[in-house]
Amino acid sequence: MVVECVAVIIVICMTAYFYFIAKKPNIAFSICPLSFVPVLYLIGTGLSGFFEKNFGFETIPTISFFVLIGAVSACSLFGYFSSKLRKKSSKMFYNIFCIGFTVIFAWVLIMKMI
Repeated sequence: MVVECVAVIIVICMTAYFYFIAKKPNIAFSICPLSFVPVLYLIGTGLSGFFEKNFGFETIPTISFFVLIGAVSACSLFGYFSSKLRKKSSKMFYNIFCIGFTVIFAWVLIMKMI
């Protein structure tokens, strides 16, 4: 799943970059939390060997912990960014799709490890 996470990170960063070029920095910042789960998956994958060797933690729970931290922090930021939207329908659309993507992606990462 490392390759998939890197691909998702690249797509999200490119999308944010194009919004910055289009002079829409608010939209660019609001989509950046979508990359939290794959970034923390990669960090957890890299650090799991260290934690297993030095502290005796198992690999799968360590990576799952990092993924869940990424999902919770991303969902919190989605709530913050949605509060800046004016229309109720825009807030609901933004929250449903961003939080849905984050939760489903975190679930897929955790299920692939089991």
